[in-house]
Amino acid sequence: MLIETTQTKAQSFTNTYCRSWTVQTVANMKRKLCGEDVPVWTTIDLPKAIWMANVLSLAITPSFEVCNIKRTYELEIRLGLQVGFVKVRYP
Repeated sequence: MLIETTQTKAQSFTNTYCRSWTVQTVANMKRKLCGEDVPVWTTIDLPKAIWMANVLSLAITPSFEVCNIKRTYELEIRLGLQVGFVKVRYP
């Protein structure tokens, strides 16, 4: 999720406006990220194929600060993982 924050100042007043965009959402990808022999606390790089196809809109300007206007962006990533074997359900 991309979160945009725009802050404007006029005299002693400050106004902050936030909006967000969902860049990508994917569920049940069923990808194996590492083998069973990987030590605990090892950093794992996600395959580029997961996120590489998603580009930001050209309408999104870079962060800036001019006069009394400041715009910044924050990228929020949420990742859920399942550890162990996949549970099988029977009807």
